[in-house]
Amino acid sequence: MISVIIPTLNAGKFLRQTLLSIYAQDYSSYEVIVVDSYSDDDTLRIIREYGQRFNSISKDKLRYFGMDREGQVAAINYGMALARGDILTYINYDDVYEKGAFRIVNANFSAFRPEWVYGKGEVIDAQGNPTRSIVTKFKSYWWKKNSERVLSWFDYICQPTVFFRRSLWEKVGAFNPDYKYCMDYDYWLRCWKIEAPLFIDAHIANWRAHSDAISVRNTNAQIDESLRINLPYAQSTKDIVIQNIVAWGEKVVYGVIK
Repeated sequence: MISVIIPTLNAGKFLRQTLLSIYAQDYSSYEVIVVDSYSDDDTLRIIREYGQRFNSISKDKLRYFGMDREGQVAAINYGMALARGDILTYINYDDVYEKGAFRIVNANFSAFRPEWVYGKGEVIDAQGNPTRSIVTKFKSYWWKKNSERVLSWFDYICQPTVFFRRSLWEKVGAFNPDYKYCMDYDYWLRCWKIEAPLFIDAHIANWRAHSDAISVRNTNAQIDESLRINLPYAQSTKDIVIQNIVAWGEKVVYGVIK
């Protein structure tokens, strides 16, 4: 079974789309765990509404838990601890899965027995249209190459496309709460020390960039945190130079440096 963790905080604007992208899957062996940090918008009403739809399929298809506002990482870790599936993933309340994603992911886990996988993903805007095409094209070049060293230069993996076995979670441990923006990047690098991921050559999910997204509102801090994460993985002076050039380039692309 696939366990999908969704951390939420005032997620009303996009949560319906995320839940619908799960509800529309053609693979039924999954559960949804929503961990909400006591939202004060219509998030809870949406969770209850869709909880009824999910739970009409099977009991506890969607489970909801509230927690104090300890941050996104704490919510994800809390949800993972409650998960019952042997395959784990998390998706933010504003991102969406492509149709057939769960079926494709499960088929690859069954056929190739990897510890973790990732697939193709696009960046979409608030309306669901593709955006940042240059960034997606650049990162997609590296997907099939699937290189640990390149990942130590920059994060080319699209977060909502990543799924991993419970056994890997037990080996690697929880997401690091010291990181606010790039805890996923830190986690990929830690996972790779145990086993390289399997790249699935299929469109699995989309990451949404919008004005309220924490990484969009704090782009400079996000890039600096990414650099702080990958610097210890440098194998040479060349790697350090590349890491810094990439960080500088990202700040130029995203308008932090003009």
